[in-house]
Amino acid sequence: MESFIKLINFINSKLEDFLIFVRNHMPNFKEKARPLFKKFNHQYEKFINWIYGSTNKKKGAAPKYKQFYSFIFSPSFISVTILVSTIVFFHKQALRLGQEKPIDDVVKEIYQLKQLRKPAFFKYKEREFLVDDIYFPIYIKSTNSIKRLILSLNLRASNRYIKTFFTENNAQNLDLIYDKLNLTTEEIIPHFPLTNEGKYIIKRKIKIELDILLKDLGIKGEIEKVFISQIIGA
Repeated sequence: MESFIKLINFINSKLEDFLIFVRNHMPNFKEKARPLFKKFNHQYEKFINWIYGSTNKKKGAAPKYKQFYSFIFSPSFISVTILVSTIVFFHKQALRLGQEKPIDDVVKEIYQLKQLRKPAFFKYKEREFLVDDIYFPIYIKSTNSIKRLILSLNLRASNRYIKTFFTENNAQNLDLIYDKLNLTTEEIIPHFPLTNEGKYIIKRKIKIELDILLKDLGIKGEIEKVFISQIIGA
């Protein structure tokens, strides 16, 4: 601020020298230059008074430029400036992201996030259904007789239509599963189904046969999982 005032004083002194020069060397210009000189002095005094503060103010009153600085560095002004800058920044970032990513990609990401909120196993019940009393013949070598194993199965299909086809008011369709397994199941030794390996082979056999049944019926999909919920010897 002091440098600025010095610059103004320097310009004023040079201008005064110029006006004195004109007044001394151009007598005819003297009367014309006097109003201009007075007007300049008046404007200059007003400007200096604005810089330092009005001369009519009480002693000790802060100059206007100090009041201006106090306003600029006040907490309220700084808070408002930061808030506006933050809003502008995030607005620009949102516009940039909107231009870089098509809306379809954004919708896809939102859908994926919604899917993550709910684990996939919550929807398993919509595709699972129970099949009771599946009979497996057992060959007993010592007596040369045949007995049975009765299995209760829980089947998980790849879509809900398969469950609907076999369960909801479709008892005849469920009989197709019994007929398919009864016709394609061979005799097995009695201790075989009770081992982990035996259970795996039985479940694998059931899955293969039921997938063939779905294909023969023209139904899209497959049996994803076969669970043995109960085994009873008879």
